[in-house]
Amino acid sequence: MSSSSSSSASSSTNETTAPINNKSYEIEGVGFAVEPLRNCPHFHDPNHFNMPHNDRKALKSLFAVMTKQGDETNASAPCSVCGDRIENWLCLQCHSVCCSRYRKGHMMNHHESTHHSMVLSLADLSIFCYACDAYVENPDLTRLMMRELHFAKFGDYPGGRDASVEIGEAIERLKVDQRKIKEQDEKEQKDKDTL
Repeated sequence: MSSSSSSSASSSTNETTAPINNKSYEIEGVGFAVEPLRNCPHFHDPNHFNMPHNDRKALKSLFAVMTKQGDETNASAPCSVCGDRIENWLCLQCHSVCCSRYRKGHMMNHHESTHHSMVLSLADLSIFCYACDAYVENPDLTRLMMRELHFAKFGDYPGGRDASVEIGEAIERLKVDQRKIKEQDEKEQKDKDTL
């Protein structure tokens, strides 16, 4: 899971600092994969997570309004402060849409003024918790929500049942691939050295 925004709950935090509470894995030639926390307590706090996660109709309505722009479906609703559409986040408490800290930082400002900690990236569909300073997930609470958002963004639902891969399994596959690549590189280097 890749993402573009991170911060801590403290306003004194350097905005270029990556989340400190996630494991991340470098994937050579690709970038980084971030393993989300699965034990974020804020999913169970209505002051932070206020989504109709079991109501498909309400989710469809929320996401349809959020992504409509004239006759076109847009991957990102505009920032409610500056109108930017490049890299926006949805507050999972009040459903405000604001731009990321890499744009003009309006979602971070929203968090600092409201203490709404949980936000959803409209760019890559990741969830970030400012209070935990980490990307987070809770498949039990967000499965339907993410499915409907995927439909709103891409016009279809994510792959069939056998096409889905849990993040932990994906990271393990990436680690295995990375080990194989490293072993192959070491073997090739050893072969060169013996010549």
